[in-house]
Amino acid sequence: MGINTQPDQSDITEDSFPSGWFYIKSQLNNRVLEPASMSVNNDATIVIKEQRFGLDADSQLWSFDNGFLVNKASGKVLEIKGGHIRRLHWTYICQWDRRSSPAPPTQLWYTCNSFINTKTADSYVIEIMDDSVVVWKQKDSDNLNQQWTFEPMVAVKESIIDDFECGVEMTREKCSHLVFVNRAHKIAMSSDSESLHSEIMAGAAAHKAIEAWDKKREKEGLPLADPIYIEVLTSVAQDNVVELVKNGKRKARNVEVIQRDAVQYAIKAYKQKHCIAVGLNKGHVTTARELRVKPSRQKGQLGQRVKFVRDVIREVAGFAPYERRVMELLKNSKDKRARKLAKKRLGTFTRAKRKVEELSNIIAESRRAH
Repeated sequence: MGINTQPDQSDITEDSFPSGWFYIKSQLNNRVLEPASMSVNNDATIVIKEQRFGLDADSQLWSFDNGFLVNKASGKVLEIKGGHIRRLHWTYICQWDRRSSPAPPTQLWYTCNSFINTKTADSYVIEIMDDSVVVWKQKDSDNLNQQWTFEPMVAVKESIIDDFECGVEMTREKCSHLVFVNRAHKIAMSSDSESLHSEIMAGAAAHKAIEAWDKKREKEGLPLADPIYIEVLTSVAQDNVVELVKNGKRKARNVEVIQRDAVQYAIKAYKQKHCIAVGLNKGHVTTARELRVKPSRQKGQLGQRVKFVRDVIREVAGFAPYERRVMELLKNSKDKRARKLAKKRLGTFTRAKRKVEELSNIIAESRRAH
């Protein structure tokens, strides 16, 4: 059964969405809305994901156009999945082509006091449920999973992408945590903005925590690697977030989330900086391992260890069905068909060629043995 009661527009005091493109960010966990798997198709479910920047951020950007929330990547609009709100089941949100003549209330939205309300029913808002997004009754308390921040794309670009040393967008997926925290510290120290991005604040706090720990250990003449560094960095990074917010007179909606991110950045960046081992050798300094570049004449050749392991596996498991078929074709002098079958199974001509050569050598060895 659906709910299709229209809200009384005279009782609603609507706030406004930003102009241009913006992120719809949860105040609960700082994640943002986007279609599942970055889909551009109709009926793609809307989910909550980590915020991205740069070329692959289009699916997370939205604009407000006469009641519609339009996705930048797909050009489709936010819609209540199934066309009505359900009483007995979860009501999910999807994207769909914009409908007109007249516009249905299931595609129309407004914001009021950080909530995103549907015009299908005035008491229902967008809410986070695990990694999904649903429409549910507005709550008077314990409602952080129903409250949203609208973050303009321009503000994010100015604070994050501006003059980045790596030559790429500044996000922990695009560069190392160590580079991230160093650059975040520079931006935080040089910016007078009250609305500094939360990830910049977390990175700057992490940088200060690492810097303070290094100075303390050097002053005491102690080695930098120590199992207690995690506890110290955790405490200092959390304190630095509070100091950054308070002394800089900056606005932060969720200090606890920023503190959590700062701790993660500090620990990961510290391990990268000092090559701190994890696992059984946790806390010990190691040397960065560099992979030896193979000369061009050795490309495609197997090392002794790999060759031994493959021989053992083949001896135990035998040949795969397609390998047996390829060997039959080779024995009957049908090399072209053998390569064609190998390519179909392995995907590329190079892999197929190597496989045919390998099986040809096996056939030759077996003939010599007999």
